Amino acid sequence: MNTLSLADNYKRKFGAVFTPSKWADKLVEKHFFKEWLNGASVLDPTAGEGVFLKSFLKIARRQGIELTNERVSRLYGIELNQEYVNNFYKAVATEFSIEFPKLNFIRGDIFFQEKEIKADLLIGNPPWVNFTDLEETYKEKTKHLYIQFGLVKNPKDLLLGNARTDIATLVIAKVLYSNLNENGKAIFFLPL
Repeated sequence: MNTLSLADNYKRKFGAVFTPSKWADKLVEKHFFKEWLNGASVLDPTAGEGVFLKSFLKIARRQGIELTNERVSRLYGIELNQEYVNNFYKAVATEFSIEFPKLNFIRGDIFFQEKEIKADLLIGNPPWVNFTDLEETYKEKTKHLYIQFGLVKNPKDLLLGNARTDIATLVIAKVLYSNLNENGKAIFFLPL
């Protein structure tokens, strides 16, 4: 009998590791908050329930800074799990009494976006799971990306499903290449 909940199964399957809000708040406030206030755009490419994006909103509210449409419209998130996307929108509406732009926090896979979101600041906690532990269909779907970004020493190992490269590494390589504006900055929590 499988006693894992859907959320636990998703976390195991895709390596979802959720960042404590205190950690997100500290990182945002110390490194990116002022830049966002001064006009920088922000993207969390594997956003979960949007802990980093909510940190920008919390810090602004705590400092008495108005959450204008212009400011909020410079926050973006991409998340694979629709339930987490829905939870984000509900939480933001409840906690901050604002309507977050529907096109700014979307359900999708950062590796396969129709239209890339470019940002000045990238922040996040990408999934922590080895290639070998991914489900077979997702391995097949992403294999070429590990090779494209030069993340495997021996492509034959990857093709045989034996690569030990973590998907977090692929997320970082991909977003630095495709989603970061020139002269932008990125901060991510990564597995050792």
